[in-house]
Amino acid sequence: MIPHVWRSQFLVLFIGGVLSACDYDPAALGPNTESAPSALSVTRAATPQAEIADIIDAVETLVAQGQLSRDQGDGLIDKLKEAILKLDDGNDAPAVNQLRAFINQVNGFVNAGVLSSADGEFLIGAAGDVIDRINGTVIVIVIDATALSGGLIAIGSIGNFPSNTLQGFQLEPATYDLAQVGRVQFTVGVDGTVDFDPAFDGILDGRGTSTLVVNGLPITIDATGLASAEFTIAGIGSFPTAAPADLQVLPTAEALYGFVSPQLSFEFAVRSDGSVDFDSSLDAVVSGRGTSMLTVSP
Repeated sequence: MIPHVWRSQFLVLFIGGVLSACDYDPAALGPNTESAPSALSVTRAATPQAEIADIIDAVETLVAQGQLSRDQGDGLIDKLKEAILKLDDGNDAPAVNQLRAFINQVNGFVNAGVLSSADGEFLIGAAGDVIDRINGTVIVIVIDATALSGGLIAIGSIGNFPSNTLQGFQLEPATYDLAQVGRVQFTVGVDGTVDFDPAFDGILDGRGTSTLVVNGLPITIDATGLASAEFTIAGIGSFPTAAPADLQVLPTAEALYGFVSPQLSFEFAVRSDGSVDFDSSLDAVVSGRGTSMLTVSP
């Protein structure tokens, strides 16, 4: 079973069950259409085309499960593929028409008992959300944090998400924290563009666009003097000691980065200028304060 999940009113990463843009009333289907929640999922992708492609995958899942015949699935998929082609050509209105035709056909399958109300609601909600996105009635911010070391980023109180792929977030105009170990802030404007403090220039990019690029700060950790085979930076990952490790990280106001190894463990900070800092009690075994190179030699 594929988990059917979405996160808060922002619909971050996963979408489903949003019916405000669609002519769909589950109550009108009658008591015989009650069913368990849908097991389908669709990713909040970087573009409407990619999001539609995920809906196609959901339809293919229904065909593979035998809930739709091949012909029924192809009928739905043809409309979705046509919507993608229209969007590729810059023809938004015809693309919306194809998506509405998809919604109408899904409604027909639900009313005929071919699809469960839960799966129908999911597909219609997903298509309706794409329509809202095309029409500009929702704000989608793409966050590119692929340059960062480490596997996860946190967006405010919304949740944790992989940093190794582009992520699309449906966000309301507000100021948000973006954190890994370090932390930065960005603002989403009512015009759907991002802004951030000039102090974060270079660390962040994309001001005035709908894509926030998270470059981070380059630092190097030289732990080649350790006897152990690897060391860990808490919240980022583990790295071999055979050669210096080049990392891209976010700045910290305090010593929040944790260096962990069998021989030595300590905390250090990465300032907004890309320099490292640490407690003076470590000076005998750690060097590089004020530079981007942290050398560990116990």
